[in-house]
Amino acid sequence: MQEFDQKRVEEECEKQQKQWEANLKKPTVLLCGQTGAGKSQSACYIFKENIAEVGHSSEPCTEGINYYPGTNVNIYDSEGYEIGSERQSHYRDLIFKDFLQSDKVKNSDGIQAVWYYISGAAARFTNLDEVLIKEFQLLGYHVAILITKIDEMSDEQLDQLTAAIQKAQLGCPIFNLSIHPQIADTCDWEKLVSWTYDILPEVFKERYIFALNKGLEEKSKAAKKAIWLATGTAAGVGATPIPLSDAPILVGIQSVLIYKILRYYGVNISSSTISGLLSSISVSQLGKMAAGSLLKLIPAAGQVVGGAINATVAAAFTYALGYGINELCKKQAKEMMEGKEVTIDIEQILSSKDFIQQVTKMAAEAKGNILEKIKEHKDDKK
Repeated sequence: MQEFDQKRVEEECEKQQKQWEANLKKPTVLLCGQTGAGKSQSACYIFKENIAEVGHSSEPCTEGINYYPGTNVNIYDSEGYEIGSERQSHYRDLIFKDFLQSDKVKNSDGIQAVWYYISGAAARFTNLDEVLIKEFQLLGYHVAILITKIDEMSDEQLDQLTAAIQKAQLGCPIFNLSIHPQIADTCDWEKLVSWTYDILPEVFKERYIFALNKGLEEKSKAAKKAIWLATGTAAGVGATPIPLSDAPILVGIQSVLIYKILRYYGVNISSSTISGLLSSISVSQLGKMAAGSLLKLIPAAGQVVGGAINATVAAAFTYALGYGINELCKKQAKEMMEGKEVTIDIEQILSSKDFIQQVTKMAAEAKGNILEKIKEHKDDKK
């Protein structure tokens, strides 16, 4: 059985990771609406990047609107409007004549989501709110209405404010929010995260996931999607049995899968470390171990024949690898979000014999129907 060419493995991993990254775009969110609604605070609560500190300072887009170019998400933060006909007229012009017509917006990838803020502390929905939201909708923007600071409202006030918004028949989702520690976990943060993810075009979804401080279920959902994509791709590579000397192609697919999952959960392991784990410590050896084990466990189908990996082995191993890493990352992320002491060292686990054995066992269990499962997931997308 031939050995992996470690250098070639590392080159293939790096190549595929760069190709994947090159095709991703950063989503842009516009924060606007009433003054004092806590726009910046809410964005910082959802995203890992503190928008007040991104790049050390904001970039003025136009008077009254600041632009925060983040690593994975861009934020436009408007000053908010205050009560008074003249001020309200100024705010409308600021948004629709100055800002949305500016070269900065026109020459960019656009604005993917508008978060429109209503202050729960003020507890009022004005005619201007209705007008602005409808104008956004006429221009084709996706708008979500965020009622913030609900900890400063009574249940009756919240019901009345919600009823006033619904009476306008805007068709926008309404999210009740507060960062107050006693009720934050019961608010609609996860629903807002999910709605924003769902309305984003595909090219923006992954960087949005990278940016999230919240959204554990969205992270897991994205990871599972990536797992099945990689599993299907690996099966295609192995459709014509490949010799182990050509396994860097397969390992490159797996490296991107690991890289994606780690990025989704914000696990800080460099791409070079992943390549090293794949090529020399964990996964490349696991590929050979899985191949040898599966040869014994699959006596009549999908064997490694003459030192070659076929579709069943390639797919089953890739699925097991992704599933195992997703579960580890999800558990670690949950501990972090709950404020617990993190008990998981993912880098150490990935290189452990126990993890190798667990993934090998899972691959053997998955091999029986893995190709059928791939077909089911492809059919679901149609």
